[in-house]
Formats: sequence, C-alpha cells, structure tokens
Amino acid sequence: MSTSTVAVSTLNVARWGALLFGGIYGYSRHRSLTLFVRERNEETEYQNYAALVEEAKVAFEAAYNREQAAKAAPLGS
Repeated sequence: MSTSTVAVSTLNVARWGALLFGGIYGYSRHRSLTLFVRERNEETEYQNYAALVEEAKVAFEAAYNREQAAKAAPLGS
C-alpha cells in the first residue's frame, strides 16, 4: 500500500465516522427537543384544565349558595 491509499482510506473512515456521528447526534437532539415540547404542552394542558376546574368550582358554589338563599328566604319571611 502506498501512502496515498492509506491517506484515502483514513479520509474515508473519517468521513463515514463523521456522517455516523452526525446522524446519531441529530436523532438524539430531535428526540430530546420533541420530548421537551411534549412535556411543556402537557404542563400547559394540565394548567388549563386545573383553571377550568377551579372556575367550575366557583360557579357551582355561587349557584349552590343562590339556591340555598332562595330556599331559606321563604322560610325566614
């Protein structure tokens, strides 16, 4: 083997290694970003749900208190 063949072989190994590394890095980066976005969306969705539940509790309490006041008014009069 001449030095030229060794240099070309080394260069090809380096190129394929860089391609493989880039593919693995890109896959892991995409996976981590996707997971981050999914977790953030789930957290936002949960916060929205919790806010709706709290709003429903307040509305129910207001309606329930109004009903109780309406029932008690004729008895007190």
